[in-house]
Amino acid sequence: MRPLVLGLGNDIFGDDAVGLRVVERLGCRPHLDSFDFQMADSGGLSLLDLLAGYEKAFIVDCIPADQGNAGELLRLRPDELSCRPLTLSSHYAGLPEVLALGERLGIPLPTIEILAISVSDPFWIREGLSPEMSSALPSIVDRIEQVLLETQDA
Repeated sequence: MRPLVLGLGNDIFGDDAVGLRVVERLGCRPHLDSFDFQMADSGGLSLLDLLAGYEKAFIVDCIPADQGNAGELLRLRPDELSCRPLTLSSHYAGLPEVLALGERLGIPLPTIEILAISVSDPFWIREGLSPEMSSALPSIVDRIEQVLLETQDA
C-alpha cells in the first residue's frame, strides 16, 4: 500500500496554507508516484476519514515558530504534539485531539509522522503566503521530498 502525504492548511490564513502548497508541489514530481497526495483545508474529524485505510501517513502542516525560526522543518510523532504549547487551530478540532479521539474510538490509524513547518504567524488573515514563507517554500519542498525518499529506501 502506498503511503499518504496529507497537506493541511487554510488558504485564508496566509502561512497556515504552507502545508497545502508543499503537497501541491510534491504531487507534481513523477519520482514520488509511489505516494498518495491529498490536501485538506478543513480538518477536525474529517481527517479520520482521510487517514483510514493507510498503513503510513505523513502529515504536512504548519506550527507556530519559536523565536524567529520560521521555515524550520520539524519531524514529530503525534505524541510529541501534546508537549507543544497549545494554540488555536484553524481546523476546528486540532490534530492531537483528532488522533486521540480516533484511538479512543478504536479507529485503525496509520503510523503517522508529522512534518511541521514553523511559521511566524499562522493566523494572519490574508490570501497567499508571506514573502518570507514564499521564498523558503522551494527549500522546504526539497527537504520534505528527501524525507519521503529516505522512507522509501528504508
